[in-house]
Amino acid sequence: MDNPCLEVKNLKKIYHDKTSETLALDNINFTIKDKEYISIIGPSGCGKSTILGIISNIIPKSGGKIIFKKENPTIGYMLQEDSLFPWKTILENCLLGLEITKRLNKKTKQRAIELLTTYGLKDFMNKYPSSLSGGMRQRASLIRTLVLDPDILLLDEPFSALDYQTRLTLSDEVYEIIKKEGISMKALFFSLLTAMMLAHPALAQETPDESESGLALPRMVSLRSNLINARSGPGARYPIEWVYMQKGAPVEIVAEFELWRKIKDWQGSESWVHKSMLSGRRSIKMSTPGESNIYDKPDFTSPVIAKAEDEVIGSVKKCPANSQFCLINFGTVEGWVPRSNFYGVYPKEEIK
Repeated sequence: MDNPCLEVKNLKKIYHDKTSETLALDNINFTIKDKEYISIIGPSGCGKSTILGIISNIIPKSGGKIIFKKENPTIGYMLQEDSLFPWKTILENCLLGLEITKRLNKKTKQRAIELLTTYGLKDFMNKYPSSLSGGMRQRASLIRTLVLDPDILLLDEPFSALDYQTRLTLSDEVYEIIKKEGISMKALFFSLLTAMMLAHPALAQETPDESESGLALPRMVSLRSNLINARSGPGARYPIEWVYMQKGAPVEIVAEFELWRKIKDWQGSESWVHKSMLSGRRSIKMSTPGESNIYDKPDFTSPVIAKAEDEVIGSVKKCPANSQFCLINFGTVEGWVPRSNFYGVYPKEEIK
């Protein structure tokens, strides 16, 4: 067995107050090997953050041992909140750890500037945290941690205070940063969402490609949310070109890169979105100016049972092969609509 980078033996923690004591941890044992990524998942209050605090020597243990392979290792600790000092600029915040550890010099300062530049914060280096979004502040917090070149990286639910989509994109960004920087460190990720997004086996590989689907391209899908950022490239560090605000609208996937999908919409515009923002549910978007007939049967001579306005979205129920019609559900109405009147289904495509 490889020598562990970190070994926890019989860890115990008891919190005391004036009248009682609370057993927070008891007989906790685990090991972490070099370049290994570990997720610890559990409900709120079960002691995940306490384990982190003890490993980082912020919280004293009540019993047990913490054994490091390297004597006095550098430990990077990213908290649930960004903890940036509001009176310091972003660059000054990123240099703070180097100042405290007396490692700030021309080389390490330049390294911090390079990281800020590479990951989209070049124009914000001299601004204060209040002028940045929550996701940008967490990105700065991560850079402040990474510039220390830590032997062990601890992430304590760093995305929990962010909205769902920002969590998804930022967790992917953390994945990309760790992979690109070639960081050979150990990581503990806490919270179910963070663990799912970050504890990715490809992190330890040189050319991860496991997130690409292997499905045929191009293919039609639909938008999963009413608020989806459309970016210029495959990653959260790329600028947002526009925002989709029509849940269920059909789009076409034309390319894939890791966790990102390049899509073409009903207007022919192309952009990149996170794969979690797309659904395999098939839908259509009416594309004929004015109103289109909805027929009782797949026949132009069939009775018209309703009308569908331009840009209305419907769910695809069935599209017979080589038929000019598809059976579409519009919520309260379901009927047959000519393929020529909507976007979202390929010519002659069969959907059962």
